[in-house]
Amino acid sequence: MIYSSKQRLLWSTSYPKMKFDSYTGGIVATNSYLLQKENCTVLVDAPTEVFDWLTEQEITPDYLLLTHQHFDHVEDAHRFDCPILAFSEFSRELILDERARASGLPISVPDFVVATRLEGEKHLSLGPFTFELRHLPGHSPDSLVYILADEKLALVGDTLFQGGYGRTDLPGGDEILLFQGIREKLLTLPTHYELFPGHGSSTSSDEGRRIFK
Repeated sequence: MIYSSKQRLLWSTSYPKMKFDSYTGGIVATNSYLLQKENCTVLVDAPTEVFDWLTEQEITPDYLLLTHQHFDHVEDAHRFDCPILAFSEFSRELILDERARASGLPISVPDFVVATRLEGEKHLSLGPFTFELRHLPGHSPDSLVYILADEKLALVGDTLFQGGYGRTDLPGGDEILLFQGIREKLLTLPTHYELFPGHGSSTSSDEGRRIFK
């Protein structure tokens, strides 16, 4: 389903030690996640107008994490002054905005700077947050999964969805590689882990195992 770039779908929940909000927007309804704990705010992915949503609430993220650099996840990245962290440096080849425009989508992604490259890293500490990192290519070569073990959740980008998985027909896609990564890096998570994807509703490690059994 394609949404107007003006549409915002929001929800909020609370974990024992963390506030967790979701913003959905942009032309292909892309999810962004806001994590707040102990005066530290982390935003995961930056679809269009997420900056305006945060500005309305007078929230300034301390960090922006990218699950991957496809255009719909980074359209607002250039608007943030906080450090941007991603698997690799800014890459027009990863963003695919020219391909989107060629198909008729009104997409334009300004350059932004990745302050910290996470390629090869297994863990990331940002204030009170400690993420486990798992590189999971197949949808995009730079796809990263961010795992918070204390909350039993993972931010999985466009690797695994509720009832499905990410596209592999885009440049850099590889279905065999994606399936291997899902089985080895997501379905090996303990039971009852909630998985938050780049599009659609959340799923779980248990549901993923049923799909990929």
